[in-house]
Amino acid sequence: MMLLWPDRNDNSGHFLNAKFKDKRFRFAKLHCQAVRDTERIVAFVVMKCQPIAVYIFGELIEANLFDDHSHIQLAIEGPVPADLAESLIQGIKRISGFSVDLLFLADCQPALVRSIRQTGFRAYEIAGAG
Repeated sequence: MMLLWPDRNDNSGHFLNAKFKDKRFRFAKLHCQAVRDTERIVAFVVMKCQPIAVYIFGELIEANLFDDHSHIQLAIEGPVPADLAESLIQGIKRISGFSVDLLFLADCQPALVRSIRQTGFRAYEIAGAG
């Protein structure tokens, strides 16, 4: 049996290493853009609905996990009327080209709420709420 493994004189490893670095660099740039978009989205959400808190969760808070299939995940704590929720979603679509998952904690299962509060990043909190 012959194993296909590059020997020390083979330069294909350099190609693979360069390709991996290029991919990680591209993902890092995507992550930076997503962070900038998220800052604008959080400011928009705060202006529109004065939430108790806004959490970022998922791959966005783990830069090394963010790739071209990732999206922005946010959770809003506090009451948001249905008509305002729809306008938030439409406004967010205008702000960012990334897919955005927007959760309203009041509509979530308690286990998910706990998980987001424990592992997410609180991007905004109303003064005196925490």
